[in-house]
Amino acid sequence: MGLKWSCLGALAWAFAAMGAQEAPVSGQPLAVRANGGAGLLAAPRAIKSVPAGCAKIFGGKRPDLFVSAPTGVDQALLLYRWMRDTPAGLPVFSPPVKVSQPFGDKAPPDGTILQDAAGVTHGFWVKGKTLTHSLFDRDALAFRETAHVEISSLPRSATSVTVLSMTADGVDFVASCYNGAKYRPDGDANSLDYVLYNGTGAYRGQWPRTGLYRFRTSADCTAITESARLFSASTNEILGDVTLATVAYPNRVSPCVLVGASIGNFYVLDTTQPQAQDKRTLFGPDRISLRHPTIGAAPVAYPNAAGQPTDLIVGGEGALYYYTYAGSFNAEGHPLYRAAQPVYQEQATLYAGSLAVPNAVDWDGDGAQDLIVGNSEGRVLFFKNFGTDRDPRFGLGEPVCAGGEPIHVQPGYTGIQGPFENRWGYTCPTVADWNGDGLPDLLLSGATSRHEVFLNVGTRTAPRLAAGRPLYCDGLELHGAWRVRPGVARIDGRMAYIMQDDADALHLYWRIDDVNLEDGGTLRMEDGSPITSHAPAKSDSPGQHGRSKIEVADWDGDGVLDLLVGTTRHGCIPNPKRGLPWTLRLTKSNGLQVLFLRNVGSNAAPRYQMPTLFQFKGSDLYLGGHSNAPKLCPFGDTSKGPNLIVGAEDGRIYFFEHNDLTFDPR
Repeated sequence: MGLKWSCLGALAWAFAAMGAQEAPVSGQPLAVRANGGAGLLAAPRAIKSVPAGCAKIFGGKRPDLFVSAPTGVDQALLLYRWMRDTPAGLPVFSPPVKVSQPFGDKAPPDGTILQDAAGVTHGFWVKGKTLTHSLFDRDALAFRETAHVEISSLPRSATSVTVLSMTADGVDFVASCYNGAKYRPDGDANSLDYVLYNGTGAYRGQWPRTGLYRFRTSADCTAITESARLFSASTNEILGDVTLATVAYPNRVSPCVLVGASIGNFYVLDTTQPQAQDKRTLFGPDRISLRHPTIGAAPVAYPNAAGQPTDLIVGGEGALYYYTYAGSFNAEGHPLYRAAQPVYQEQATLYAGSLAVPNAVDWDGDGAQDLIVGNSEGRVLFFKNFGTDRDPRFGLGEPVCAGGEPIHVQPGYTGIQGPFENRWGYTCPTVADWNGDGLPDLLLSGATSRHEVFLNVGTRTAPRLAAGRPLYCDGLELHGAWRVRPGVARIDGRMAYIMQDDADALHLYWRIDDVNLEDGGTLRMEDGSPITSHAPAKSDSPGQHGRSKIEVADWDGDGVLDLLVGTTRHGCIPNPKRGLPWTLRLTKSNGLQVLFLRNVGSNAAPRYQMPTLFQFKGSDLYLGGHSNAPKLCPFGDTSKGPNLIVGAEDGRIYFFEHNDLTFDPR
């Protein structure tokens, strides 16, 4: 189901304004209804939020913010109006409006937006070796192309660009280029036999690194007046991809180039000399180099309260964060910053981090069901319900801790998709009373394919998790497909644990004790065939396997526990020949990708009918292709049966009333 932009005069996108709703609305994401309706700023219906620049468009005290949404269902360039600051000095923006630009209806390529001394707002974008210049038309909310020029002297296509200075004599730029290394090892990446690491555990591919290049154009950007020359100390200066920005620190002769690296580090390079001699990381308050909370660190400079462009707004795969400049460099030349803080949006939808995996549970024992949510960052968040089950009121998420530390899963060097996957944890939590003591415990898997239990050693009103412990079967750590949320339920007095095993099949285990499981065998269809979840051979890469989000619940009210499974568009349940949703070849116009498998057996000996796709009011609803995570919930009116929440790739949690969900007749 596509979403339409509102008229320009409304200055709001209808979807983004859903935070103004007073109760859960079927088919819409949950809103922030505590904290004055202010929530985290993340582009709607998108996976990444990349700040592109800032300018005073609407005449406020502080600049408004341009944000690119380059991935997800609705890719676009957005404009957020600055509304106010929090008491702590953090900016709060309005819901976004869509901005037109020269590259069509989707997001533009990487670039930078800035405002000159005369108040004119410029957009510069680089695609391949072509630099495009445009000017912003406020009345039309559109960037109009004025010129483009080829930077033929770059060694390869540019990946990012920033402006050092603009004068009547010309414009100085710094651009980034890969070193040409081939990241993936040789072989068929779509084969399950594809090998990323050798026998010693070392990565077999090459290491793409980035160098920076300086060049100059005429003032109207119609000609290159100084060819691109190497600006960084080498062509291999930064590991991986980068996003560039320009920061002007007080009492320094020239601005600095700020580099946000894809794996999270930040660097500054002085531009006083034609070629930078070295780079310095940004230091946090603990005098340790800053590392952005999410992957794909993409910074822009944002003026502080005194108007100095030294603070940072940084995006990536997640919400935007604000870094306040502490006002000095240390003796070694590292700029000092305070810790990352949220950037806020009014009338916000609840944002839990991309690829949200929610649970509805009364976590703190106050009688109202809260949310416990995992995300791609590798965190687990607690969203307190300040209202009731029928009328939930959620605020902002806070990290769930275990063993005194926030849960943070990171695969590190060894990952299914290579070392550059190291910042994606893909936490997939399930909450259940695992040991029968009346307290909610946490069971978790994710990017590492390990399965862990975090036992609640607190009280009913003050939960406290112990450190995670691996689950075992036959003395070996339980292992299966990656990014799977296990389904957990009490059946005839025993705790059942369902996951996807190494063969990508739905597999049942029974709890023996807190950490040991007994093999209960592969789950099966009516005809006795196993339930698998992989598409035909060589149809996609190994990284597309797994990813199912399993819910064990009685959806149809017949007293028998069914399966609800959230899949990706590459999921293929129950087999490669007839499996869903793969065999429907779903496009971006359809496919909720949540499957219902009715149990026509018993709870102790289940057998399942062919799956069918849920639909919303008789029509498919597309929430993205990476994964969808269903969970029964008591929110709203449950007189017709349990309602459903679905965590989506855009970090939102969508609410569906029971009677609005039908089944695909195909």
